[in-house]
Amino acid sequence: MHSRRRPRRAIVVGILLVGSLLAGCAPARPDAATAPAQSPASVTPTSAAPRTATVVLAGDLLWHNTTWYSAQEDARAEGRTGADTYDFGPMFGSMAPVIGAADLAVCHEEVPVGPAGGPYRNYPTFAAPPQVAAGAAAAGYDLCTLGSNHSLDAGTAGITRTVAAFRDAGVVTTGAYATEEDSRTPAIRTTASGVRVAVIEAAYGLNGLRPSADHAWAVDLIDTSAMIAKARAARAAGADIVLAALHDGTEYTTAPTPTQISNAKALADSGVIDLVYGHHVHTVQPWEKVDGTWVVYGLGNQIAQQLPDQPTTYEGITARFTFTEVSPGRFEATDPTAIPTYVTRYAAGRPIRLVHVTAALDGTAPVPAGVERTTLERARDRTLAAVRSRGAEGIAVG
Repeated sequence: MHSRRRPRRAIVVGILLVGSLLAGCAPARPDAATAPAQSPASVTPTSAAPRTATVVLAGDLLWHNTTWYSAQEDARAEGRTGADTYDFGPMFGSMAPVIGAADLAVCHEEVPVGPAGGPYRNYPTFAAPPQVAAGAAAAGYDLCTLGSNHSLDAGTAGITRTVAAFRDAGVVTTGAYATEEDSRTPAIRTTASGVRVAVIEAAYGLNGLRPSADHAWAVDLIDTSAMIAKARAARAAGADIVLAALHDGTEYTTAPTPTQISNAKALADSGVIDLVYGHHVHTVQPWEKVDGTWVVYGLGNQIAQQLPDQPTTYEGITARFTFTEVSPGRFEATDPTAIPTYVTRYAAGRPIRLVHVTAALDGTAPVPAGVERTTLERARDRTLAAVRSRGAEGIAVG
């Protein structure tokens, strides 16, 4: 198996009740009028640093059949054999350190998983090997959104398997649910420094499918009022930061649709959501600030193997933000960083690798065999042009 999850932070998940929050409060400091006097020589001025949380957000994990073949090759290279033996961890390549260094790393699982041992299915109705969950966990992901137009490709049983696979791997999920109780439970993870981060997510549709009436709660569909209500519920459950993800847009286009823009604005203006981001279109879309709130319209694919004549589907952006506590309990997204990525095309003997483009170009990360420098330069230039195409300023390149 690829390297296990790093002990970089202690993170817990749960619904926090107000009473438990009170139990965790720090003791009050003495009032200046009643505090013991100190001589000037003994006084050491101190100012507690504000709490921060670094969050990494990634685009679609779209497990085409060649990703399975690649994961089998990596497993065989480790001396593991068998028809149902896969290791998806190495596929994350030089991006794994970026993912692992975050206080919270969030992926998007585009497709459901099949039963152990298969059968597995490729496009147009997917069922990936369940080992993809362990691969995402090994790369460093803590939470994964599941709501997509492919959520019902394997029925509600597929959703149940996917939730179980990721949770067994230690990754929290949201957006699609195994139980009705799950659908009402905010997904909150707490960083080692005690910052509680919630993620809510919804998809535009289900490719014409719909769950049965007794599973109407199985996938969150985009309804900004419902999403805002979920954000408020997450705040009530103790979340310091709430992120909202929208699975929406017109595929293979860099411009957000009017619906994407209006939905993002509604969420940004709600006062209870700290950042809005998106996936689905398989290409990178712009970033901008909407009334002071960062909106990332589309991150593109992180791992996928779409058609050779769709080069932008092999390019992506991983977003990194630092959330800084600017007043007690109120955080702002700072230090926006766009990290261009490129995923290699599978060939027998050349397993797929996700490339940290900037690091590969400056020589601090390996360039996989068969990848030309000009390919990486095009990926960098094209993705960053899309990120900046609505005039956003202050975005660093990672």
